Amino acid sequence: GGIYYHSASGYAAISGSATVEGNSAYNGGGLYLQGGTCFMDDSSAVKDNRAIKGNGGGVYIDGNTTKFIVQKGTVTGNTADANGGGIMVKNPGAQARVDTGAIEGNVADRGGGVYANGSLWLRENITITKNSVGKGGLGGGVFLDSGGQFSIGEATIKITDNTASGTANNVYLSQASSVEQVSKVITLSHKIKSGSAIGVTTQLKPDTSEVIFTKNYFTTQWGEPDLIFTSDDPAYGVQRSADRKEAVLVKTVKHTATGYSGVYDGEEHD
Repeated sequence: GGIYYHSASGYAAISGSATVEGNSAYNGGGLYLQGGTCFMDDSSAVKDNRAIKGNGGGVYIDGNTTKFIVQKGTVTGNTADANGGGIMVKNPGAQARVDTGAIEGNVADRGGGVYANGSLWLRENITITKNSVGKGGLGGGVFLDSGGQFSIGEATIKITDNTASGTANNVYLSQASSVEQVSKVITLSHKIKSGSAIGVTTQLKPDTSEVIFTKNYFTTQWGEPDLIFTSDDPAYGVQRSADRKEAVLVKTVKHTATGYSGVYDGEEHD
């Protein structure tokens, strides 16, 4: 591809408005990172690269200690024939951290913007938008696999207008394990700033009981979860969990006689 970086503990930087553009490889069309830490800053960009039949159209993060840190930059217009159109975080010990930037207009089979089987950390001012996956794909914006961790700091986050086969599919949270009926979650370390908007889809469907999709919501946030989060699927809605601690997806119900619709709270109403 464009750049291959391999280091046990070193540092590399893409800066000075540098652009990694128009490259291709099996994995990591623009950047293939294995070990060490790679920084992007000064409005640098990874754009219009392709992973041919592979993963990480823009950036492929390999290894168990590799870090990719976007202090200020964009990952746009990249394509992966498999996973992670913009960024692929392959292993649970690897990390992609975005401080300020945009991940936009990337395409993949799963995880149009980001495919994370490791750590994804959004910190300050981030937009993940207009990424997409094709027919049968999931996670137009972000696909969080069973080995992944998704954390949000004190930030303004917009993960909207991402699609799967043309329908809303922004953040896809897989099942935490094949044994436990528990969803992967979005961990909140600080209060999310006003103006944030995040669409959510969970692999587990809340048809009979709520599905928790956050960690630390009511220890960090002041308002109701539907002020920040929305369900990508209109059959479900967002509300507080039964124990009042987290945000959950629940099935929406409609009373056809009155035209009332709302989220199911486990009780019948006249």
